[in-house]
Amino acid sequence: MTRYLCPCCSQPLIFHISRKKKFWYCISCHQEMPAIENHEKELTLPIESKWVLPDKQELYERIIETTKEGSLLLDPEGNTAFVNGRMTEILGYSESAMQRMPLLMLIDEEYQQQAAENMQKCRQGLDREMELKFSHRDGSEVWANLSTNSIFDAADIYAGVLVIVTNITEQKRAAEKLQKQRRQQQALNFITQAIRSSIDLETMFSAAVSEMLQLLQADYVHIFQYIYERQLWLNVVESRSHPALPATLGREIHAGALPAKINSLEIVRSDDNGIDADLLAKTFTGTWLLVPLYLGVSVWGGIIIVMPSESYKWQESEIEWLRTVANQLDMGINQVVLYQQLAAAHQELKYLAALDDIPKNVTPTLRSQADPGLTRTWEDGDTKKKPAGLENITTEGRSGSFLPDQSLLMSYVAYYLSRGKTVLSPISGVLSFDGKLYNYQGYHEDFQDFWQQLQQRRDFRELYLEADSYCFGDFLAGSCTVSECARCQLPISMSAGHVDKVPGCNGFCGGLLSQKENQNLEEQPCLTSVLAIGALPNGSKNLEELFARNGFAVTFVSQPEEIIWQSLPDTIDLVLIHAEVSLVEGKAWTQKLRRHPQLNSTPIIALSAEAGHPLSWVERDLGVEDYLLTPLGGERLAAHLRGCSQSQLSSAGTELHWFPR
Repeated sequence: MTRYLCPCCSQPLIFHISRKKKFWYCISCHQEMPAIENHEKELTLPIESKWVLPDKQELYERIIETTKEGSLLLDPEGNTAFVNGRMTEILGYSESAMQRMPLLMLIDEEYQQQAAENMQKCRQGLDREMELKFSHRDGSEVWANLSTNSIFDAADIYAGVLVIVTNITEQKRAAEKLQKQRRQQQALNFITQAIRSSIDLETMFSAAVSEMLQLLQADYVHIFQYIYERQLWLNVVESRSHPALPATLGREIHAGALPAKINSLEIVRSDDNGIDADLLAKTFTGTWLLVPLYLGVSVWGGIIIVMPSESYKWQESEIEWLRTVANQLDMGINQVVLYQQLAAAHQELKYLAALDDIPKNVTPTLRSQADPGLTRTWEDGDTKKKPAGLENITTEGRSGSFLPDQSLLMSYVAYYLSRGKTVLSPISGVLSFDGKLYNYQGYHEDFQDFWQQLQQRRDFRELYLEADSYCFGDFLAGSCTVSECARCQLPISMSAGHVDKVPGCNGFCGGLLSQKENQNLEEQPCLTSVLAIGALPNGSKNLEELFARNGFAVTFVSQPEEIIWQSLPDTIDLVLIHAEVSLVEGKAWTQKLRRHPQLNSTPIIALSAEAGHPLSWVERDLGVEDYLLTPLGGERLAAHLRGCSQSQLSSAGTELHWFPR
C-alpha cells in the first residue's frame, strides 16, 4: 500500500503512468493529482505549531486564580501559605489577612475536631473529602465541600496540603428550607389531628406545645389564658426543653388591661419597637414571641415561645407557621366552648325531664321548692314553658342542676361514698358507685350522673345510706339534719331540732363501721406512711406525735420539689396536698410528684374550698388530721381510692382526687 494519502479524504492513493509521467489517483474522490512527488515533503511532514507552552508555574497560578473553587495551600503546621481570590470571596477576608492564619480558625467550632483529625491523616498521605461549616467574617455560616491533596518533597517528607473548597451554602440552605417546610407540615398535621379528635383543651394544648417546642428548639412554649375579671395572664399549659429549667405552670402575671397590640390580635415580638406589653417583656427574658389566641372576636389568651439565645432572629416562615397553628387552636377553643354549651343545654333538658317525673302526689310546696317557675305551669297543664332562670344557658358546670333541698343530702351522701360506703334500695339492694365524687369546683360528672340516676328512680325517697336509720325522704321533708360525731368526727344524721350534748358512736356512725373498723378506734393501727404538702401546721410537733400514736408516719414538705432531698419511707400510702392551690397548680404539682419513683401510683388528694357543696355540719376548715384520724380516713381512704383507680379505664393512680377543705 502506498504511503501517500489523499489530502481530501485521507484514503490511500494509486498511481498510473501516462506520457512518461506518474499520475496519482484517489479511487474515493475520483481525483487525479499529477506530480505529487513534488509535494511529498509538504504532505508527509507535520505542520509545526506556532503556540508556545507557558511556564508551568505561570500556568498553575492562572488555573488557580480563574477557577470557581476556593484554594488553600497549607504549610506542615496547618497555617495558610497561599489563598486564591475565590477563597477570599467565600470567607470575606482579604488575602493578606488570611496569610499565616490557621485553617481551624476559619472553621466553625462544631467541626474543628473533625477537620483536625482529617489534617492528621493528610500527613500520612490519606487524602479526604468532607463537608464542613466555615465562619464568614460577618459571622454568617458558610457550608463547603473540602477536597485535600497532600504534598511531599523529594525526600518524601510532608510539606503541606492543597485544599480545594467548593461553596455549597446556597444548596444547603435550599435543602434545609425544604426539610424545615416538610417538618412544619408534619407538625401542623399532627396538631390539627389532635384538635379534631378531642374536645378537651388540655389535650389539644399539650399536643401543640410539644410539637412547637421540638420544631423550634425553644426553651419554653407556654399557653396563657387572659382572665378578664382579674386582668391577669394565667399559665395553663407549658413545655420545657429540659427538666432542669424552672417550671412556671400555674403562674399568674398581673399585666392589667390588654395591650392595644395584643387586643388587635397582632403578633408581639420581644424586639418590637415601642412595644406596649411592658410587663410581659420584663417577665420573659431573652428572645420571645407572643401569638394571640381568640374566642369569637375577643382575645382568649396567647402562645408564648421563649428561645434560648437572646440574639435569635425570628424568620418569617416560622412566624407564618405559628400563625397557622394559632388559627387551628382558635378553632379548637371555639369548638370546645360550643360543645360545653350544647352539653349544658342537654343537661338542662335532662333536668326538666326529671322534674316531669316527680309523682303527682308531691305537694305544691315541694314543687315550688324544686323549681318555683314550674308550679304555675304544672297547675295550668303547660309543661313546655321554660322554667325561671334557664333563659340564658351558661357553661358554669352542672352543680346547679339539682333541687335546692337536696344540697345537704348530696353533700352527706358524697362524703360517705368517697370513703367507700354505698347507697341501698329497698327494691334493688346495693346501688354501687366507684367513680369520682369531687371536682376542684363542685361535684365530678361521675357523681352528678349517678345522682340523676337516683333521682329518676321511683323509690328515690326510700333510698338510704348504708347503716343509716333515715331515708332520703326524711332529708327532703326536712325532718332530719346532719351533725358531727363528737368522738370520731364522722357526720351523723339526727332528727331536726334534736339536741344531743355529746353525739357518740353508739348510733349511726357506730353501725356504719365494720367490727374491725370499730376495733381500730380502740387499738393501735398499723403504720401508714403519708406525705403532706403545704405550709407546716401550727403545733406541728404535737401533731406529729398525735399521728405517731395513732399509727401514722407523716412527712411534711411545703413544695413538691422538696421531696428530692427528703428521706422518704420505703412506701408512701397516701399523698395529701393541704396547701391552697389552684386547679392548674394542683395538676402541675401532681405531674411533679408522679416523676418520683415511689409516688407513681400512690393516691394523691388535694383540698379545695370549692369542692362539692359546703359541709354544713363542720364549722372549720378541714385539714390533714380530718383525713387521717377519722375511722374512714387514712389507710382505708387510700385503699378505697386505689380500688377506684383500678376499676376505671385510666391508668391506676395517675389522677388527682379533689376533696372538700
